[in-house]
Parts: sequence; structure tokens; C-alpha cells
Amino acid sequence: MTELTIHRQIKHFNICQFQHFFEDSEHVYMLLEFCPNKSLGDILERRGRLHELEVQVYTCQIVAALKYC
Repeated sequence: MTELTIHRQIKHFNICQFQHFFEDSEHVYMLLEFCPNKSLGDILERRGRLHELEVQVYTCQIVAALKYC
């Protein structure tokens, strides 16, 4: 299965939802839902570190998403 096919089927609160795709002669483009809270990487880049409780919450969310997959 391709990433596109798999992502179309995934419906989970902690995973950005697939919206649409299009392609040109060289690339396939996937449009995902807008995430106003940004990514974990963006948060870490901006703040530099997280509090222990935040790490626990994010870890639980990541594990839940991975279990779903």
C-alpha cells in the first residue's frame, strides 16, 4: 500500500487528517488538515524544552496514535 492509500483510511484524533491530493509529472502532493496548535517540533523549536507533565501527555498521545496504526 502506498502512503497515500494508507493515510486516506486513517481516522484518529492524534493524526492529521487527509483532505485531498493532486499530482504533477514529478510529484504527488497531499493536503492535510490545518493544525492551529502546530507540531511538537515547532513547540520544541520555539520553547527549547517541555515540562515533565507535557512530555507525559505528548507521549501518551503519540503512543495512542501508534497503537491505532
